[in-house]
Amino acid sequence: MSDTTIYDQVWAVKISEVRSFFSNLGYELNDDQYMSNGLNIIISEETSLFLCGKEMPRCRVIIKGESAIAKHVHKSFELKFLSAGG
Repeated sequence: MSDTTIYDQVWAVKISEVRSFFSNLGYELNDDQYMSNGLNIIISEETSLFLCGKEMPRCRVIIKGESAIAKHVHKSFELKFLSAGG
């Protein structure tokens, strides 16, 4: 039996950019969900946040699955969207 890992995070990223990212990786999202091969990805748009007078988009991303697969997909997502100060 394999271990399951869950990443459940809210990112300051437009949902359209997240959809595009997963599409470019070859994942077909149906109703913002992908379920196959031991991996489940769910994305949802959250209420925007106003910070210092600027509107920030927010998107919730849940990646759940067999640990090695989920970790690989999450790391790819982080490398694409994580920024240091801007």
